[in-house]
Amino acid sequence: MKLNLVPDYVRQRKVNKQIIALLVVLFFLVNAAMAFWMVNAQGRLRELQDQKSQLELQAQQVDSLYNQANQLIDSAAIALGKAEWVKRVEEHNLKYPELYSEVSSYTSPRVRYASMQVAQTNQLQLSGFTRGIRELGLYLQTMYNCPLFTAVSLASAALPGYPSTANQPGMAASGFGGFAPPPATLSTPGAPGGGFGGAFAGGGAQTGSSPANLMPFQVVAYLKEPIAPPAPPANVPGLTAGGGAGMPTLGGFGGGPSLAGVGGRGPGI
Repeated sequence: MKLNLVPDYVRQRKVNKQIIALLVVLFFLVNAAMAFWMVNAQGRLRELQDQKSQLELQAQQVDSLYNQANQLIDSAAIALGKAEWVKRVEEHNLKYPELYSEVSSYTSPRVRYASMQVAQTNQLQLSGFTRGIRELGLYLQTMYNCPLFTAVSLASAALPGYPSTANQPGMAASGFGGFAPPPATLSTPGAPGGGFGGAFAGGGAQTGSSPANLMPFQVVAYLKEPIAPPAPPANVPGLTAGGGAGMPTLGGFGGGPSLAGVGGRGPGI
C-alpha cells in the first residue's frame, strides 16, 4: 500500500505548469496560422488588384470598340439612306421620260407639241399645234383612250383668223372625259412660264404666233397615278428635294417646269 505524502499544492503547481505550456503552444500555433492567413490574403489581394486593373483596361477597350461600332453603324445607316434616296430620285426622274414616251405613242402624227409640263402632281399640261379642228378632235379622242389619264380636257384652241376658244364663254369646258378648269386656274402661281409657259398661256395665241399658220391648242390631262416628289429618308440629315452635296436632284430628266418639244412629231402636220 502506497501513501501519497506530497502536499496537494505541489501537484497543483505541476498541473498549472502543464496548462501554461499548453497555452503557450496554442498561442504560437494560432499566431502562426494567422500569419500564414495574412500572407495568403495579401497575395490574393495583389492578384485581385491586378485582375481589377486588367478588367478596367479591358472595359475601356470595350467602350472604345462600342463607340467605334456605333459610329460605323451610324455611317452605314447614312450611307444606306443616301443610297435609298438616290434610288428614289432615279425612280422618280424616270417617271417623266416614261410618261412622255407613253403620251408620244398616243399622239397623232399630225400634232406637234410645243411643251409638256406636270403640274400639281396629277395634271399633264400640253401645248402644241395642229392643222384644224378635225385633227384636234381626233387627237383628243385618241388621248382619252390613253390608260394613263382619267380625263382629258381642252383648255384653249385658236384657229388662224378666229378668236381663241379660251375667250369664248363655255368653250374652256369642252373636251373629253370631263370639264377643264377655267384657263386662269391652269397656271401654278410662281411657276415658270405661267403654267402653259410661252406665248399660249391663257389662250392668247395669235395667227402669226403659230408655225405655218397652224392652230395652237392647250390640253390638260389628269393622271391616274400622280407623280409626287419622293420624301428624303428621315435618318439622313441634310437631304432635301433639291439634293445635297454630291447627291442627285429631282427632275433630272423632265422634272422641271416644262419639257419643250418632247413627243413632238415631224413637220408632216
